[in-house]
Amino acid sequence: MPKLSKVMATALNQQMTKEFTASHLYRSMASFCYASDFIGAGDFFYKHAAEEQVHAQLLFRYMIDRGIQPLMEAIPAAESEFTDLLDVFNKALDHEVMITESISEILGLAHELRDFQSVAHLNTLMEEQTEEEALFNGIVSQIRRVGVDNGYGLFIMDQELKAMSTAPAPTPITI
Repeated sequence: MPKLSKVMATALNQQMTKEFTASHLYRSMASFCYASDFIGAGDFFYKHAAEEQVHAQLLFRYMIDRGIQPLMEAIPAAESEFTDLLDVFNKALDHEVMITESISEILGLAHELRDFQSVAHLNTLMEEQTEEEALFNGIVSQIRRVGVDNGYGLFIMDQELKAMSTAPAPTPITI
């Protein structure tokens, strides 16, 4: 397998850092949810934090396989101030959109460089992003429909989020 180009290695390393950052953000969102007695939402975000960690590990392993040493860059402090459940999920959706845009840019670069191994690898991440955006978009729509002041409606939503988080957690990548 040919070694990654320097420009592709830099882009993938930056994306890996964004995935680690997303994991960190989702743990912060879980913390807010737990502190606000939305245990199901907290579990949901905690599980998603693990999924983002796996995405970062996939990029880490891919760079190793392509002859590049991944660089562990600084992860910024995660936002921790949220107003309510809708705010948390809106910010999570915005973050997923940003991740999708970032992967799209790297996919474009991979096509330009005719690095079709990276294209194939990134397509897998892009499929995940499509699912993630649809999921978060649906949750935001439901919270809007229920209303942030509807205690019973939010209780039911929290139970649904709890059910979503009981699926098996992603398997960490073995290095």
